[in-house]
Amino acid sequence: MDQNIAQAKKDIKKSSGKDVVNTDEIKELTEDSLKAGKALDNLKKIFEDYGESIYNGTKNIKKGKTANLDYYKSLTSIKDNVSELLNINADGLSKKFFLDEKNLKNIEKAAKGDAKAIDDLRKAAGTDILTEFKLAIDPNASQEEIDKYIGEF
Repeated sequence: MDQNIAQAKKDIKKSSGKDVVNTDEIKELTEDSLKAGKALDNLKKIFEDYGESIYNGTKNIKKGKTANLDYYKSLTSIKDNVSELLNINADGLSKKFFLDEKNLKNIEKAAKGDAKAIDDLRKAAGTDILTEFKLAIDPNASQEEIDKYIGEF
């Protein structure tokens, strides 16, 4: 374990150029990594067991229809695990985020170990959170105003 912490310190020092001596930070990073790994395992299982229900349910919801119980149970688990994976508050993402087929596909790809999909999810989550924040401030904001607001970050 101490060897893993020492290696993590070296890796962080190499990437940041700073000397790292705070083992609490290393432990926090390790815990976050373990949570993310567990979230990926959970997401993989969810898509293996309920993938078809997830995609069909999403299509039904978009058409104004209802989805089956498996869809709603899966969606709750997906939301919780995506928040663990991205280290964000589960309530920070909108329903629209989870109805976006591209996001669902990236969640499924991420669960299979696709690092680019995780990066794409981070970007999509950031955009979603900022969009929801802007709309909370100004519910009548145009798409142009939202894009400009997001561009400031």
